[in-house]
Amino acid sequence: MKTLIVILLSIFIFTTHAHSQITKGNWVMGGNASYLLTHNNSESYGGVKNTTYSLLITPEVGYFFADKLSTGLKVRIERQGHRYKGGSTFDRGFKYNLGPFIRYYFLPAENIVNLLIEGSYQFGLTGGNNKFGSSRNIFTAAAGPVMFVNSSLGLELLLLYSNYKLVQYPGDNRTITISAGIQAYLEKKE
Repeated sequence: MKTLIVILLSIFIFTTHAHSQITKGNWVMGGNASYLLTHNNSESYGGVKNTTYSLLITPEVGYFFADKLSTGLKVRIERQGHRYKGGSTFDRGFKYNLGPFIRYYFLPAENIVNLLIEGSYQFGLTGGNNKFGSSRNIFTAAAGPVMFVNSSLGLELLLLYSNYKLVQYPGDNRTITISAGIQAYLEKKE
């Protein structure tokens, strides 16, 4: 019986159409939340390898310049802690970033489930103990499904690859993240 319910639910999800607002002239706003675990190997921490634990929130707003193609601005707000290899020190800090993104949806707008890919660049500041320290550049690529609950609301599950470099130090840091989010798709009034 459980197998039958799962099969029927799967058929319903993949055959039901909900006209989403991923067409030219519409807006999208929302964001994602993530928990990150990063292993730092750059010289930005005095050459000492460390592990960073982060809570990341990324609100964004975008505009569809063409069907299934949007671009906009994304803010990255990150609260973090560092644990240094071989030590018991745990430092806390914060990061704020801002930059453009571009996003493309692969499947027709009528599908209830769609696949997307996104690229973004952000510049920002890092700091700790309520002081800003270094600046950084972040390049991110993301992909994953979005499920439209109705024509205006989408739930996302994205896999992200980020590469960031602290401007003052050689080397870079790479992170793989799974991010969950919600987006509101706003139709243009004619």
